[in-house]
Amino acid sequence: MASMRGDIRGVLASLVLAVLMSVIPASAETLFEDDFESGLAGWEVSDPETITIVDSGDEAYGRVLHLAPAGARLHALIRGSERWGGYRIEGEVLFPEDEHNYLGLIYHYRQDDRRVDLGSLYIKGNGSYIRVNPRRDWNPGRMLYEEYRTALTGDDAIVIGEWQSFAAEVVGSVCHLYVGDSRTPKVTFDYYEADSGRAGFKPRVVGGPVWLDNVRVVSLDRLTYRGPRLPLGITYDTADAVSGWEVLGPLTRTVPEVEAAGGFGEGAEWVEDDGRRVGWRPFAVDPRGAVLTGRVTEYLGSRTVAYFRATVEVPEGPRVRFELSSLDNLAFWTDGVFDGYFELRDRFAWHDFGRNPEHPRTNGYGELDLGTHRLLVRARGGQYATGGFFTRLVPEARPAEELDCSPVPGAEQVLERAGVVLVGEIHGTVESPAFVAALACQTLRAGKSVTVGFELEESEEARFSAYLASDGSAAARAALLAGRPWQATGQGQYGATSEAMLALLESLRLLRRQGRPVSFALFNRTDRSSSQDRDRKMARTLGALVERSPADLFLALTGNIHSRLAPGTPWDPDYEPMGFLLRRDNPGLRVVSLDVSHAGGSAWLCTPEACGVRGMGARVEHGQELFAIALQDELQADGHHGRYFAGEIHASPPAVRSEPD
Repeated sequence: MASMRGDIRGVLASLVLAVLMSVIPASAETLFEDDFESGLAGWEVSDPETITIVDSGDEAYGRVLHLAPAGARLHALIRGSERWGGYRIEGEVLFPEDEHNYLGLIYHYRQDDRRVDLGSLYIKGNGSYIRVNPRRDWNPGRMLYEEYRTALTGDDAIVIGEWQSFAAEVVGSVCHLYVGDSRTPKVTFDYYEADSGRAGFKPRVVGGPVWLDNVRVVSLDRLTYRGPRLPLGITYDTADAVSGWEVLGPLTRTVPEVEAAGGFGEGAEWVEDDGRRVGWRPFAVDPRGAVLTGRVTEYLGSRTVAYFRATVEVPEGPRVRFELSSLDNLAFWTDGVFDGYFELRDRFAWHDFGRNPEHPRTNGYGELDLGTHRLLVRARGGQYATGGFFTRLVPEARPAEELDCSPVPGAEQVLERAGVVLVGEIHGTVESPAFVAALACQTLRAGKSVTVGFELEESEEARFSAYLASDGSAAARAALLAGRPWQATGQGQYGATSEAMLALLESLRLLRRQGRPVSFALFNRTDRSSSQDRDRKMARTLGALVERSPADLFLALTGNIHSRLAPGTPWDPDYEPMGFLLRRDNPGLRVVSLDVSHAGGSAWLCTPEACGVRGMGARVEHGQELFAIALQDELQADGHHGRYFAGEIHASPPAVRSEPD
């Protein structure tokens, strides 16, 4: 029986290898291979007593690498891997015992005379999930990246005592981790700052062992997966994040002179420490808005102190609060005055703290009035799984009832019924984006938070955040419009990047500056796939975005075919629109879908021949009051719950014109 089981596993291993080979470019060069039958000559092992080769007892696998937990600084690194460029590393993993255990993938491992830094993602055996876990001076950072935790289920699940295939692609600073499925990664992580170094593996600090076999590495010019960020649904809205930081450190001690000056001015510009003259230098936040203190402070060494300072402007308007989420040992000064110590209230630091009711602010320590303010934060290293903080400048919101909103008759009924509203539109009109702006405002006036979804790619996320944080100036607008979708030509200018869409985003910017709980999400998928495949991808993306959204209401503006909640279109009775797939795959969502009704006019439309202004006949199906919603109890034949009336519609051309009308 054991022999038969071994034969079956051998066949399965061959099939897995065949699948893996099918995704590797023909030009790929084999950089490394090891089945562990001939010793560990190709490896640098930190502890030869706990990282060993053992007999698996399985004829199909023979001898395997055994990684046993025995402290924090264990690793098996592949010799010469620091000379690789891009690569794909593949293998098989088995967790022999049902206890806490994991296989940690190490990439871009760097060591000097003071510290060790490495990228890391790990596969958890007991529990069957993935976590992102970069280490800065060996201090794990997973508590700063909890949004990346990904369950492994179905055929890709980890089963104790059974082998599972895995792979990772590393190109530059980006790492894609695959488990089971060799064509679509489970996690795409591009927020570790190093872009070169050694590769290898590590076990958990404590717990059970992990086995590794059939490791193979091939060269890679580019990542084979070119789709959206995974796991789906992560949106980094950094409009409120504080940037422009400088750092002083690392230091072996606190510096009273720096603290007495609040981090600014004479006596605070440089210090003598550990035989060095240390001054302030620029320190950029990461793309999520995190101040990664672990890049500076030492976890294992003696230089555990660093100071971070920033100057912020509070424009005319409401006061703002400086708020943060962290696990670090922090102290604060504002304008030279000591404000207090960080009060730890949570297990994780969250990028969406304060906006997400499940991730409340962990400390809101100061209120700032109109003018220029100088912030100083002192951080200490040496704390497990820490090394960073997220910050926000949050305007003090006026009472919701003071909002001046365009009327939306029927909005109350929608707010009672829906957690998600799909707003169907004819692309390229002024009125549909204006309706979304009015409904978002009415939602805020009702005391609820709102996220507005745009039919654009997540590649524009940083530009959207920057614009929402801006003063709306011509320079800020130009930076936004420099994005690829706005600069598209021909059929790419189908209405999602119109002047009216820009006006909708501007309305959100003004609401954000008033401290209103409004955010954005981007859910389009355009990768030259078929229309049906695009709807499937948008439905998966939108479902994940809604699941992660902190808002009471998610408003998604989309074409009025995508918005249908029933299958079928006039040209294909079997077609499955985005809305139908969204509700089918997320039965717990309270979805309301609205189509546009109008009195005729014009729209900027794209036909196979050209894009431009087209006349539109009237489509009036209810009362004539502008933006009035007529909502039915049951889903209508066309897959919508009702209509909103847009009056006479007017064409809205692209915000960046590439062709004449």
